[in-house]
Formats: sequence, C-alpha cells, structure tokens
Amino acid sequence: MNREVSYFKQFFISVVIGFTILFIASLIWNIHGENLSTYELAKVEAEGNFNKDLTFRRWTATHGGVYVPITDSTIANPYLNFLPDRDITTTTGKKLTLINPAYMHRLVFQMSNKKDGQFGHICNTSPLHPENKADEWEEKALKLFTTGTEEEYYSTELINGKEYLRYIKPMRVENHCLKCHANQGYKVNDIKGGISISIPMDKYKPILRAKIKSIIFNHLIIFLLTFIVGALSYRRIIKVVRQRDASRIKAKENEEKLKEQNKKLIWANEKAIESDRLKTIFIQNMSHEIRTPMNAILGFSSLLLDEFDNKSKLTEYTKIITQRGNDLMFIINDLLDISKIESKNLSVNIEPLNLKTLFSELLPLFHEIQKRNEKSHIKLVIPTITEDLILYTDKGKLKQIFTNLVGNAFKFTHEGKIEIGMKIDNPRFITFSVKDTGIGIPPEKLNSIFDRFAQVEQSSSRLYGGTGLGLSIVKGLINKLNGEINVASEINMGSKFYFTLPYKKQNLIMEYTNPNNNINHN
Repeated sequence: MNREVSYFKQFFISVVIGFTILFIASLIWNIHGENLSTYELAKVEAEGNFNKDLTFRRWTATHGGVYVPITDSTIANPYLNFLPDRDITTTTGKKLTLINPAYMHRLVFQMSNKKDGQFGHICNTSPLHPENKADEWEEKALKLFTTGTEEEYYSTELINGKEYLRYIKPMRVENHCLKCHANQGYKVNDIKGGISISIPMDKYKPILRAKIKSIIFNHLIIFLLTFIVGALSYRRIIKVVRQRDASRIKAKENEEKLKEQNKKLIWANEKAIESDRLKTIFIQNMSHEIRTPMNAILGFSSLLLDEFDNKSKLTEYTKIITQRGNDLMFIINDLLDISKIESKNLSVNIEPLNLKTLFSELLPLFHEIQKRNEKSHIKLVIPTITEDLILYTDKGKLKQIFTNLVGNAFKFTHEGKIEIGMKIDNPRFITFSVKDTGIGIPPEKLNSIFDRFAQVEQSSSRLYGGTGLGLSIVKGLINKLNGEINVASEINMGSKFYFTLPYKKQNLIMEYTNPNNNINHN
C-alpha cells in the first residue's frame, strides 16, 4: 500500500470516527432536547392549571364566595365562624353554607387528584387550615418569592415513587381577599401563599418514547446514507488513486524498460561497432596471414625451376612450401571450425578414450608445435599417467583443444616452461590445465579473451601472428562437450587455462601431474 492510499484510508477512518462522534453527540443532544421539551410541556400545562385555578379563585373572591348545599363531603367551614352569613336557609328550607376560595380549591383539588392523578395544593407558611400547610418544597419556593428572587418555581420530584413536575407561583392579596383575611393582618399585594401544581410525567413518557424512537430512526437513516455515500466515495477515490498509481508504476516500468532497451541498443550498437572493428582487423589479419604463406608458396615455387639441379636447395624450398601450405591449411581449418560452431552444425563423436594413450599421441604434436614456433628452449611438462583411465568424449575435438591451447602457450611464451596438468577433484568431472610463463593477459581483456577475433593487443596479430580464432574455437568445442573453460592470468607472469569435462570415475586418482618426470627440450 502506497503513502497516498494509506493517507486516504487514515483520512476516511478519521472522518468516520468524527462523524460517528458527531452522530452520537447529535443524538444525545436531540434526545436531551426532547426531554427538556417534554418537561416544558408539563410546565406549560401546570402553568395553565395555575392560571385557571387563580381565575376561579378571583371570580369566587370577587363574589364574596359561593353558597352550596351542605353535604357529607361539603360541610360548613369552621374558619368562617366570624361571618354572620356563613350559613343560610333558602325560602324552600334548603340549607346552604358559604364556600370561600381556599375551601373551594381544596374541594376541587381533591376531586382532580382522584380523577387525573394531578395534585393541586393551596399552601402557606402560616395557614388557617392545617391542610394548607406548605410542605418542604413549597416552603422553599415561598421563601424565594418573599425575597423577590423568583416569580415562579418548578422542578421534577418523586412523589410516592413516581416522577412529577411540580410548579408553584405566589398568590398576592387583592381587595376582595380582605373580606376573609383582613383579620390576619394582610395588606393588598402581600404574598399570602401560593398554588402548587404537580403534573405526573407518566402521561408524557409514551410521547417522549415515540419522539426518541423517531429521532433515533432519523439519525440512523442519515448515518447509514452518509456512511454508504462516504464508503462509495472512498472506494471510488481509492480506485482512482490505485489506477493512477498503477499507471504511474506502469509508466515507470515502461520508462525503465525503455532505458534498459536503450542500454541494450547502445550496447548492441557498441558491440556491432566493436564487431565491425574486429571484423576489419580480422580481415586485415586474415589478409596478412593468408598472403604470408601464399607469397612463400608462390615465391619458392618459382625458385624450384632455377634450383632444379641443386638437390639441397630443392629440398629446402620444398620443405618451406610444405610448411606454408600446412599454415594455410590451419587457417582454413580454423575458419571452417568457427563457422560450424557459430551455425551450431558441429557434430561430436563420443567414444571411450584412454587418457594414457591420448597423451602419448599428443606428445609428437606438441613437439611439432614447439619446433614450428622455434621454442626448443621452453621446458614442456606433461602429466605422467601410470594406469588406464577412460574418458568418454570426442577424441579429435579434445586433441584439437590441447593443440590450440599448447600452440597458444608456445606463441606467447619466450622463457620458462609450459605445464600441462590433469586432476580429478570431483567424481563427476575431470579438470585439464595448460599453464605457461608467457606475457600474460591484462585484467580488462580476461572477459573477452574467448571472443572471436580477440587477442591480447591489436598489434598481436602482427607481432605473433594468428587469426584470433583459436581460443574462441576452444571454448566452442568445450561447450559442445558439455564442459567449461576459465582463465587466470597475471601480466608478465603467465597464464593458466583450465577446463572441465564430464567424467565417469573408475579409479580415484587425485593428481596426475608429476613435476619430477618432465620432458625438457633444450
């Protein structure tokens, strides 16, 4: 996951968390608001009841009270004994008693409490009637009214284990109130008590629950819709970002591929230029290598007629012509071999080969190479094999490998020795080596020494002769025999070419090179 996708993921998670917190806060706030609204409705109802009760009280007080029939539940008010007309009898003989506002409220509140569950109460701190005695909550409110701190007071309280909204406002003395309360020392506008209303909250609970359910449902719908839209938007953004990143990565990959292709093209161009240069050098070398023996053959052939009677001269010229003819044949064979290797038309003939016999057959060839290079002072060391060792390979190709390596060693070695080695340090492979004390190979040339037309220096073809195909042919032959060749060299110290071939081990012989049994041609 890249940094941009990770950033959007973290941003989306932060938005979801933030929106969830906002959702919960909004839900709590709205539920709290509905609770307050419910209590406000109860307060409005209580205030309406108060105003209604106060209006009834005023009407009754304005008319000096009302007369009602005396019954078991409505008896004469003993606190109005000082009024001469408290009790009267109608012309029909019906007895009536005066009901003052306070008495009327008590009777009405008793009826209301039984029917609606609401509580109404006329209260005073020093009432005439004990039922009008203010309770603790009402007394607290009346004190606030007396000090002028509040004009109304309300709160939620538990009554008999149920929740009620209690509401109270003060009653002030008016002129028509003095008929009954003047003897208590009240004056107009004095607070003579209050009317408290207790509204049961149970009847509002179903309404509140319905509203809360609606709020929760609406919030959930909004939350889900917002979350779905956000999730779809997030997926779309991530998809676009990933597509853009994929395009960017693809473009970068294409750019890298293009750079790599450009490098390959540059390398191929350099190789082509180098190949053309080497081919030009090769053609020049080949021209020189072919002209040299051809000039010798043609020149000495023309001299044969003049020296026909001179047997010693005739013999000398014939040998030179033969030697140059062989040189020309070697060049042609090299060209044919490299052509077969390059076209992969080189065939091999795998057969059992006795290594003891092989080196006995190679020895005369090595002598001939040493003689042809006029290097008789170079010491030649070959392995001494005391028992028959069988190698399954192509005898002719292996001989050609050794003659090319040994010929190369004699060509570039002026003093010292050439040592041929053989060892078996792996049951599946046998290692041969040709080591010399010649001019060596520069480190920068080691990687290209087996390329076609390669020689230690461009002028080598002139100084030492040769087509520059020998080592390339050796490598091609060894690869065809499922082997591998390597070289180690140091300037002016010599070179060591060593190659491995598959070997079916029969007798464990770790090292066959015998430095004490050398052939020295001095």
